[in-house]
Amino acid sequence: MARADFYLLADADEDSRSVFIARLCEKAFNQGLQVLLYTRNESQAEFYDRWLWSWRAESFLPHCLMQESAQAPILISHDPRLSNSQLESIDLLINAADDLPDFAFQLPRLAEVVRQEALALEVSRQNYQLCRQAGFSLERHDMRSLPQA
Repeated sequence: MARADFYLLADADEDSRSVFIARLCEKAFNQGLQVLLYTRNESQAEFYDRWLWSWRAESFLPHCLMQESAQAPILISHDPRLSNSQLESIDLLINAADDLPDFAFQLPRLAEVVRQEALALEVSRQNYQLCRQAGFSLERHDMRSLPQA
């Protein structure tokens, strides 16, 4: 059964979300998972391409933009029309966009990082409902009560 993890952050800002997404990428990389970081547009994809190189000095997260190559443990794409052959090796989709792409429901696992902002919360609730309707096993991780790093 496919699984969807929803991580509820304590903050509303996009910076906190970017840091948490980088941590998820690092954890997945350390577990040997093939990650697809899905972004809302090319600008956000380019941001994460730069961010994952520099977010933490002691961290190394091998990644690339999917249109440049598909030969990295962490792939970044904003294309909602990826082919089955492009998706076949993906273990985890991290959704940095708002809406889930249609192909999200073909993958074994997805992660959504939820900011405490009204529109972001509403979109994440809709994504949660879509995952429920698609038969995903749903996990909710409330990060609001954890100490901030």
